Amino acid sequence: MPISRVIKTAESIFKGDSIGSKARRGSIFILSSNILRQVLDFTRKIILVRILTPTDFGLVGIAMTVISGVQILSNTGLRAALIQKKDLNKSLLDTAWSIEITRGLILSCIVFFSAPIISNFFKSENSTNILRVLSILPLMDGLRNIGTIYFDKELKFHKILLYQQIIGITVFVTSLLCVLVIKNAWVIVAGSISGVAASVIASYILHKYRPNWRINWNDFKILFDFGKNLLIIGIVTYLLEQGGNFFIGRILGTASLGIYLLAYNTAILPINIFGDLIRRITFPAYAHIQDDLYRLRHAFLKSFKTSMVLLVPVTIGLITLSDNFILIIYGAKWQNAVEPFKILCFFALLRANSFVIAPLLHGIGKPNLATRARIVELAVFSILIYPAIRTYGIIGVALAITITYLIALLLRYYYILKILPSTLKPMTLIILKILINAFGMTIILLSFRNSVYSILSLIGLVLVSAIVYFSAMFLTDKKWLYNLANR
Repeated sequence: MPISRVIKTAESIFKGDSIGSKARRGSIFILSSNILRQVLDFTRKIILVRILTPTDFGLVGIAMTVISGVQILSNTGLRAALIQKKDLNKSLLDTAWSIEITRGLILSCIVFFSAPIISNFFKSENSTNILRVLSILPLMDGLRNIGTIYFDKELKFHKILLYQQIIGITVFVTSLLCVLVIKNAWVIVAGSISGVAASVIASYILHKYRPNWRINWNDFKILFDFGKNLLIIGIVTYLLEQGGNFFIGRILGTASLGIYLLAYNTAILPINIFGDLIRRITFPAYAHIQDDLYRLRHAFLKSFKTSMVLLVPVTIGLITLSDNFILIIYGAKWQNAVEPFKILCFFALLRANSFVIAPLLHGIGKPNLATRARIVELAVFSILIYPAIRTYGIIGVALAITITYLIALLLRYYYILKILPSTLKPMTLIILKILINAFGMTIILLSFRNSVYSILSLIGLVLVSAIVYFSAMFLTDKKWLYNLANR
């Protein structure tokens, strides 16, 4: 690429006030933020899994499953509704903030007083005190400054980067300091509380809006009319992605839950980096161009291609090197996580596809279609989960959720083809090109994986494979990066 074109591409990224320019700048900020945050979190996880046991992770996993459950089951979707709504006023913002605090207080009380019952359900008395301490999280989360929704709404991604890094660094430092003294599950508890506390404090430092206590029920109804679909989606998402935790904790025990959570959280690490980028960039962008089908189709295909170009080779690499990765990075005591990890890597790729589609449906004001797909997922998962866990244990849970997402993904793409005709052929060609370009990388991984015994040799093999893949992509699609920045 000539120097003049490189300069022109860079200028198109960092200059301009159009939605496209802001989105391109935002993608760089968010990707940088997510990579830094995930590197910190992954480093923290490596340190903790080397010191703590699967049971420690299982105990905290029980508490976080319950707390995230009560939060999602009562999520009104007000923040997303504020982002989607074109015209905002102080009454809408204050109402949303007041409702969030009220909801958080109620949820905290529910978790605190029901902790013994929950612990008895999971046959884990040691989780009672952990549940009670972590019950403060919903209330703390509700106290966050509602003004932070403007970071997304106005595409102020540098603020998002700073906000996320404050939280990530706080959790990292707190965990490392605590693990020097406390070598049990309470290290994870301390890190979780410090992260939410940092998010509350930083939200008021980084945005000047100061909410007042006010509940206008007419404003609440306006916001909830949009948010109610997100509530249903949230409930179904929770039951799908966290519901298996209840079965594992109840039937197989806290140690098995800890192993499954490690496999699950590691498998979704790549989409934690790119998924948030996709949602934050595309949701507000789709909302701005929701009446222009041509631009919607173009934007969707760009989002789809960018996501798959990055995530398909990562998935292939993780599945191929799964044994090496788990044993070298986490240690032999986590060996039982290898098989579910392989399956969950494929699940993560399917989930990434839903991350590409959901912002489009929400951005054009049709969250009901996303809700229907989620309901189908819940029906399939409900049928599969119990016989799967009884027959195959945690591997069965991984299989159940993967099959569920695969079936529902077909329905999601049916909706996309109805909304944006003529997208099937270009999507198919994109996937075929990626798979062809990943062939050489896959051969290298399969040929040399048995020679990997240390973290340095693992990193070396990954780097060589990545170079081979992206070289192939460059040779077959030289204009991809340039078009990504300029279209």
